[in-house]
Amino acid sequence: MDGLAPIHCTHWVAAQAQLSVSLQALSRIPQRHRGPLLLDPDLDTAWWLVALLNY
Repeated sequence: MDGLAPIHCTHWVAAQAQLSVSLQALSRIPQRHRGPLLLDPDLDTAWWLVALLNY
């Protein structure tokens, strides 16, 4: 219960980045182009959900 649970999904991938870098990026990406974002200040980490592109 104290961790992340794996979720099977074929439409999103999680990208991990340092919290400060993620917050800088957040201010530059228009809201309509952002996916969900999970922040953990204690770990200084953020996880973005990014849509998979099928070419």
